[in-house]
Amino acid sequence: MAAHPRQPGCRAQIVRSAAWYTEKLALARYAEEYGNEFLRMESVAKAGDDLRTLDLQDPTVREAVRDFEGGKVTALYESDAARDYV
Repeated sequence: MAAHPRQPGCRAQIVRSAAWYTEKLALARYAEEYGNEFLRMESVAKAGDDLRTLDLQDPTVREAVRDFEGGKVTALYESDAARDYV
């Protein structure tokens, strides 16, 4: 739980290491409907030597997850849809 500066009280965060595409797709669909209820919803994975994240509250990222076709899911974290995890 974390406090949000613009909203009173605490809000939950989901930061998940999801190795399977189906899990990412499910989280993206969940974020589509309930993303505003959370402070953040991110999927984190190692890509090369770096930790990268997909911000599932971002509609562009959710679209990239939905449009992903096969291959290693690591490709999503190496794409422009991801950013360095901090």
